[in-house]
Amino acid sequence: MQGDVDMGGYRIAGLNTSLPPRRTDAVCCSRAVELTREVGQKAIEQVMDVKRLCDLKVSKTGDLMTGNLLLSADGGNDRLFGCTDLIHGKTFTLVFGDTLNRLHLA
Repeated sequence: MQGDVDMGGYRIAGLNTSLPPRRTDAVCCSRAVELTREVGQKAIEQVMDVKRLCDLKVSKTGDLMTGNLLLSADGGNDRLFGCTDLIHGKTFTLVFGDTLNRLHLA
């Protein structure tokens, strides 16, 4: 429906203000605004949750991770950790505690 509704001076009153309205219920303007704000707030919270998750992810290159890194061997007999494409002229160093305690491959 589009345009004005001519009700001969009558109005609709006593609309339900309880949560949540059914899909077929009419709501008053203030309730519609309130529902819109609630949906908007939930959307903002979801965006913030996604941002928090993105902030916690570790990038494939150039990232620094602090804390423990534990790799599970569950579900397999062998786990591979290291560098598999070391070419001539490149090095790979695995540091244990400080740069003096390291495994250096060339």
